[in-house]
Amino acid sequence: MSWHLLTRPEVPSDINQGAQWYDEREPGTRLRAEFAREVWQTIDRLRTDALLYRVRDAKLQVRWVIPPRFPYRIIYAIKGDTVVILAVIHTAKRDREWKRRVR
Repeated sequence: MSWHLLTRPEVPSDINQGAQWYDEREPGTRLRAEFAREVWQTIDRLRTDALLYRVRDAKLQVRWVIPPRFPYRIIYAIKGDTVVILAVIHTAKRDREWKRRVR
């Protein structure tokens, strides 16, 4: 099955903030671009692999996937035939950061 993708308006900003953090930490490297590319590629793979990842919050029916090399959660929910990307946040951040977007 091929899923439709929908991202919340905050998601590009989430990715940009993560990319900026890597740019500040390792200026002059390709880490910023690699981070953004891996996150977007992982999101794109959800078009075919959305059910591969388990439900992490049964009440909210939320799942997440962590892209290779970077400790960020891509948090999403499946609504009908659509994968809704809710947030991209660092794994160290508390769940309340993304839960407010679900409600």
